[in-house]
Amino acid sequence: MRVLIGAAAALLFAASAAAQTASTPATPATPTPPPSACGETAAPPAQPDMAHVTSAQMTNANRDFEAWATDARAKLQCRQNEVRALAAQTAAAEAAYNTQAASFNTSVNSWNAATTAYNSQHARSANPGNSGGTASSGRHSNSTLGQHGPS
Repeated sequence: MRVLIGAAAALLFAASAAAQTASTPATPATPTPPPSACGETAAPPAQPDMAHVTSAQMTNANRDFEAWATDARAKLQCRQNEVRALAAQTAAAEAAYNTQAASFNTSVNSWNAATTAYNSQHARSANPGNSGGTASSGRHSNSTLGQHGPS
């Protein structure tokens, strides 16, 4: 029975480790970015033909470019704030996961230690002298921790 409990504990740890590694594929797909409330930047204005541009045309082109650049900067700053907010959410989610995983591991370790102690103590008390003349594992089949129901 100790082997069965040990195997179950090993399976728990293996499943936990597999869940941590199996979720990371060798070549992860590029995730789709979340929607943004900032809007998309427009295409930059076309540059005038520098060989044939007049001074007035260059002034107008420069004004158009400055308006585009101001709008693009505002949208990029907005997007940067969204990215920082998402990074903070990701860090909080990761911290919560790490806390839950540590609690889980502590509970599993505690449970394994308790079942090992129980099985060790039960083996001594169930087989004090084995006076029945039959071979015994030292434990009753229905009373070993981890077994339930009729044998």
